[in-house]
Amino acid sequence: MLAVLSLILCVVFDATKIALVAKQVYCITAVATATTVTASLLNKGRLIVRPQLSQTSFFIYALHNMVILKFSCLSLSIALTERFL
Repeated sequence: MLAVLSLILCVVFDATKIALVAKQVYCITAVATATTVTASLLNKGRLIVRPQLSQTSFFIYALHNMVILKFSCLSLSIALTERFL
């Protein structure tokens, strides 16, 4: 319930101090809500774990990190170039 309420506050009070606080509350509560809902669906048998996909999770995690690093270095170099030129 708190996740939904903080999401509504983020949308209604966009670009204000209230939205900044609500966004942080939403991030924390949304992760907890998603974890709880997923665990509940797995326990009830409405979701299944596919072994083929679970074996690729580390590769996806490692690739995700390299993509973020590439773009963060790129954005840093662009910012420095614009600043000094």
